[in-house]
Amino acid sequence: MSDDLSSQFIRCPQCGAECDRSRSKCWVCESELRGAAAGDAAATIPDGVAAIANDAAGTNLSFSTATLLLIMTIGALVLGVAAEAPGLAVFIAIVLAPICFRTIGLVRRRERAGERVSTLEKASLIGASFVTAVTFLIVVCCALFCSFCGVCLIVVSAGGPPRDRGFSIVGVAVAALGVACFVLTVKMYRWMKQKRKAGELPL
Repeated sequence: MSDDLSSQFIRCPQCGAECDRSRSKCWVCESELRGAAAGDAAATIPDGVAAIANDAAGTNLSFSTATLLLIMTIGALVLGVAAEAPGLAVFIAIVLAPICFRTIGLVRRRERAGERVSTLEKASLIGASFVTAVTFLIVVCCALFCSFCGVCLIVVSAGGPPRDRGFSIVGVAVAALGVACFVLTVKMYRWMKQKRKAGELPL
């Protein structure tokens, strides 16, 4: 019986998972299986493992399994950060939660359109969206902080003694930096909107 099972399964050359010979891609890493040699790929596997792999291949659970592994990896990373810096972990979780939900929606739309999205592409979407969102938040905070400090310096120098008039120059420079950050924020928002319409970012 083991000989019959071994002839039905091949080993993925990328991750080593046992896959049904009828599949063109690995059910774990979604790598191409067409290049795997039949003689070298065949391996004797236990009955239980063969049954699990056969069920997965028959019910097309490759997407769910890969997505589950990706979610578990993200959760493990957040928990690892929480062990050292709980506050930072809360911030990361708050940013990642909407990104993950939007990524799921984007992937479903692309799959309904007939496009297959691999696990690597899903991870890339989440990573790029996270970096973009954090950068956008940093620019917004810089714009608000510089604008507030600039206005405060201008007000203090205007109502203070003549020796404090030099603060007005600094205040104007800081306020100008805040305005520049606001302009950058608007441009980043428009860029993210274009990427979202093009289906390249879930933000």
